[in-house]
Amino acid sequence: MRQRLRKGLSRTGLVAMLLWMAVAACILSMSMVAEAATPAGTLLRSQASASFLDENGSRFQVSSNEVVTRIQAVPGVLLEQSQTRLVVADAPFVLPHVLTNTGNVSTTYSLSTSGQSGIVLYRDQNHSGQIDGQSKLNGNVTLPPGETLYFLVSGKASHVNSQLTVRAEVKDNKLCLLDAGREHRCFDENIDTLQHAKHPIYAVTKQMKNLSRPSSGRSGMLSATVGDTVEVILSYERQGKNGNSKLVVTDQLPEVMEFDTDSPVQRCAEDGRDCEALVSPIPNSKDGYEVTLPNGDIKRATVKAQLTGHKASEKGQIRFFATIKQGFEGQTHFNEAEYFSCRGSGGKSERDRKKGSCVDTQTSNRVPITITGPGVTINGSPYDSAKDRGEPVTIQTASPGGTIEFINYVWNTGTDPQNYTVALLPDTAKSQVPFPAGTEYCLSTTEQCSAFSSHPTLAVQGLDAGKSRKIRLRVKLPDTVNAQEEGYFVLLEASLSSDPSDRKVRDTVLNRLVQITDSSSSVDMTYGRPVQGDASVPGKGPGPESEPVKTLSGQPGKSVTFDALFVNNTGGAIDTYNLQLVSASGASLPEGFTAQFVNTGNQPTANSGSVKAGEHVPLKLVVGLPAAATDGSHDFHVVAVSPVTGAKDRLTVRIAISDDAGLVLEPNGEGQVTPGSFITFAHRLTNNSNNAVDNLSLVLSDSLKSQGWQSVLYRDLDGDGVLSGSDTAINSPVSLAGNKTLHLLVKVFAPANASMGIRNVTTLTVIGEDGQRLTVTDTATVNTTSVVIIKEQAPWDCLAAVPVQFRIDAFPARPGTCVVYRLTARNEGVEAVQNVVIHDAAPNFTEFYPHGGLPKTTGRQVVQPNVSGTLINAQWPEGLQPGDSVSLIFAIQIQ
Repeated sequence: MRQRLRKGLSRTGLVAMLLWMAVAACILSMSMVAEAATPAGTLLRSQASASFLDENGSRFQVSSNEVVTRIQAVPGVLLEQSQTRLVVADAPFVLPHVLTNTGNVSTTYSLSTSGQSGIVLYRDQNHSGQIDGQSKLNGNVTLPPGETLYFLVSGKASHVNSQLTVRAEVKDNKLCLLDAGREHRCFDENIDTLQHAKHPIYAVTKQMKNLSRPSSGRSGMLSATVGDTVEVILSYERQGKNGNSKLVVTDQLPEVMEFDTDSPVQRCAEDGRDCEALVSPIPNSKDGYEVTLPNGDIKRATVKAQLTGHKASEKGQIRFFATIKQGFEGQTHFNEAEYFSCRGSGGKSERDRKKGSCVDTQTSNRVPITITGPGVTINGSPYDSAKDRGEPVTIQTASPGGTIEFINYVWNTGTDPQNYTVALLPDTAKSQVPFPAGTEYCLSTTEQCSAFSSHPTLAVQGLDAGKSRKIRLRVKLPDTVNAQEEGYFVLLEASLSSDPSDRKVRDTVLNRLVQITDSSSSVDMTYGRPVQGDASVPGKGPGPESEPVKTLSGQPGKSVTFDALFVNNTGGAIDTYNLQLVSASGASLPEGFTAQFVNTGNQPTANSGSVKAGEHVPLKLVVGLPAAATDGSHDFHVVAVSPVTGAKDRLTVRIAISDDAGLVLEPNGEGQVTPGSFITFAHRLTNNSNNAVDNLSLVLSDSLKSQGWQSVLYRDLDGDGVLSGSDTAINSPVSLAGNKTLHLLVKVFAPANASMGIRNVTTLTVIGEDGQRLTVTDTATVNTTSVVIIKEQAPWDCLAAVPVQFRIDAFPARPGTCVVYRLTARNEGVEAVQNVVIHDAAPNFTEFYPHGGLPKTTGRQVVQPNVSGTLINAQWPEGLQPGDSVSLIFAIQIQ
């Protein structure tokens, strides 16, 4: 559990946020936060890509469809820990336990005990492991996700060995789920064994006090900041008859604490007074202490103390001091001590154990250490607040006179809201080559960044604990640049705005441009048709436009489709572009709106794939409208940005929401076809009104009909976008009821003598009785090279046989379960392709699950997948022959 918590604190911003929110609440509620399950309702979106070389050696990249997994609301319970305690008949005992909500919803638990009467439960509000002043626990306990409750089980030992069962159970049975072969999510229990000792025994509890800030927390609960002096108190009580005995206590300090070598280790009376210093090293069979420093490092000191000659019921303390180290702000660590006792003054040797002179090692209560204070990290991750280990944020290439954009993130790793200053640092390392003279920089937290200078600074105000803020660093290169093989670097530093002289609270991140090439980099988003030298193309030139290039009407709760978007590579080198829809104000989408880009294969995508210089990629954009939307217009920007060069363009579109939007025909299509074969395009004709529309004529025409191109229109009965035997041809007028959709398929045949690169445009026109005309176009390009990649998924319990049936559609899954992905790249062209690579990554809130023979590949060539961090890829150097396919299969586990 300790390792899980520590890992969670540095792994994701969400878990860190939950922890740091709880730090403030901790002072009031005295409960602690552990790593919570992935929040209910989270959508795990995952999309893969593949790259390949065509017959001319040109590299292309294609994106797969997107698969989605929705996280279900599930309870969870973790009760720690079962333990064995030595007891004396009729003597009181106290056993510490920890209850954690490991689910993703707030949950009420009932706590109960069995096996022994007279048991009382107490809240361990100050984490002291002692009952004094603590309130009783009666009945139910409610915990938010990830929150932890410390409690004590108290009673009197019987005259015989006995067991005590402590049980925590979820009260809401409707949420209770049982994973096959896994532990129940709705209850957990501990078994405490009370074992009678034949000779004197001890009970040891641990506390900590912050001497620098006495009011920072109650006894036993440490809340401290860097440099504070902490007193560690190990209280002991002997139980049993009089007689010589020996107590050995060992405490390994957590890495956040340094042992104070200048202060003594003391033995004190029960009230902490009348202290005397112990000697070191431990004298033979006498009182003393030893400190072990692994590799001389006082960060992880182990303090071992030995006390001898106690009377029955004698109580006392062992005390020593430590200080809090720098670099752990915002974190919580746990610490406990171990101890054993021996009859007489003998040691814990093999001979002593055989003679029964010494008891087994026992464990004290566990004490949390919460480190408060300011902290900061600046890195390139939107999910992880861990400081980078020198890995730069990298852009591969840029052009002279061009502008590129690095994305960094400032994280508040402290425990209070803070203001930070982000600034460029001058180059100080010989291995770092600064950007060319004349380069200008701009820092911003929004897309708007116009104040370029040689040394900009940026104020980041009001950043809450555990959260991050995106920092955009735009770099404007001079028109003339001398190329350098080493690349170009710029160092960003984040520091506290309130105390810029505090060198302790600051962090840096390196931004690197690999090379500056002569090929210019630019992109132009257009609507209706690609650029192709036509100055009248809507959206041509730098955006965003002052007026929308396209306005669509839609009804609340429905969707609209911009079906003629074109991403034009107007630069001089092959590039790829990430796609996004944002509000025209520069903010994210308004509440209730959704956006999904779709490629020519009718597959969801978030990237254009590789686009050669001077060429374009057609896309459509489906925008979901909120059901509660009122009549009115909303302007948006369709954004295409190169992750390689930073080239960006924005296209302005508008959506007019109305209760009666009439007929809509969508979308346009574009794809590749081989000579002598066919390609199909899917369309939807939707009647958004409440009234039926009759006698709609559907007409097809082909631009290259005279060269043998033909097309046929079908009714897609199951609406799956795939032509099947049940789909019927349409050759007469149709009617369409109100609020209904007619799914259509256009099948386009290419003649066997069609030349490479030629394009046929098929136009589908819908004509109403009133003369209203709606059209969509399908562009089929003849090409012998075509690789597609399909991503599928299957639910898995992580234990049984790996699934063999996969699907594209979404499904629900619970935290702790697994999802298996299958990525299939297939050569649908007539020419071989070389060096095929499939790329993917573990989605947020998941990690790779390498079990059941996964990851693996299939196909004629079986290759070894490569996993690096959260990334995975597989490479087939020999490529694919026409019709061949290869697959990469791997699993992830949901946290």
